[in-house]
Amino acid sequence: MSKLPFDRKIFWTTFGVVMVLLVVTFFVLFKFTTYQLTNADLFGSLIAATIFSYLVHLWMLPGMYDDEDYYEEGEDVGEDALQEDVEDSPEGELPVE
Repeated sequence: MSKLPFDRKIFWTTFGVVMVLLVVTFFVLFKFTTYQLTNADLFGSLIAATIFSYLVHLWMLPGMYDDEDYYEEGEDVGEDALQEDVEDSPEGELPVE
C-alpha cells in the first residue's frame, strides 16, 4: 500500500470539485423531479465520490510516477513490461500463470 501514488493537493482539489458536482446533481434531482432522498444516498455518495476523486486524481498526477526510478529494481511496470511478456510467449498471447 505504501507504493500507491498519492498527491494530497491534487486529491483534495479533485474531491472538492466532485463534491460540488454531487451537490448540484442532488439539487437538480430535488428541484426538477420527485426524487426522495434515502439513507443510502448520503453514505453511498460519499464513498463513491471518494473513490471517483482518487481515480481522477490518478489520471491528473504528474509524470513523476511514470519514471522507472520510482519503482523498485526488477519490478515490471507499464506497457513495456506487458509488451515483453507478449513477445516472449509462443503464440503472442500473455502467459498463463
